[in-house]
Amino acid sequence: MKRLITEPKKRLLFVGAILLIICLGILMVCFLNKETSKEQIAYEYLLKNGDLSPEQAIGIVANIRKESNFDTSVHEGAIHSTGLMCWTFGREEQLSEFAEAKGEEVTNFYLQLDFILEELSNSSEFANYQLMNFRGYIIEDWEDAQSPEDAALIFAYLYGRPGNLNETHLRDLATEIAAEVPSFTKGSQVL
Repeated sequence: MKRLITEPKKRLLFVGAILLIICLGILMVCFLNKETSKEQIAYEYLLKNGDLSPEQAIGIVANIRKESNFDTSVHEGAIHSTGLMCWTFGREEQLSEFAEAKGEEVTNFYLQLDFILEELSNSSEFANYQLMNFRGYIIEDWEDAQSPEDAALIFAYLYGRPGNLNETHLRDLATEIAAEVPSFTKGSQVL
């Protein structure tokens, strides 16, 4: 060992090998501990628990990012709203009732995803806020959405029913999320 350390070339190789091992270890730890994005979590949850295509799931996730950036709490502004989809008035009240019925906090991320799925369900007691025809879009457009971008726009109009909507921004969000979600491939089926 003494001779290894005293010879400059061998010492340099030894130090280089040690540094390489340390760097590889750090990279492995970073890779293994990589945090799953909220987009990925919501996408996978919606696919697993809802009757949705991958395009529809990304469309919903794009709307969540646009509305609340995944903040499940109360939002103060011109109109008081709550949660992932910034529910207001009757929908906010129904979200609270839904949480109470489930014995969960209204700010629970998965509860709010379930509420979205519940509102989309035809048999739901909360179905009065399910998809409805709006601004030239009909429910069949949602069912036949061919891309995440189309699904995001259709969902916004049929579910969120916004007064003003930056369609280009929402489409761009859907494109970005589709690229971020590793398990999404165009035309893929529910996992």
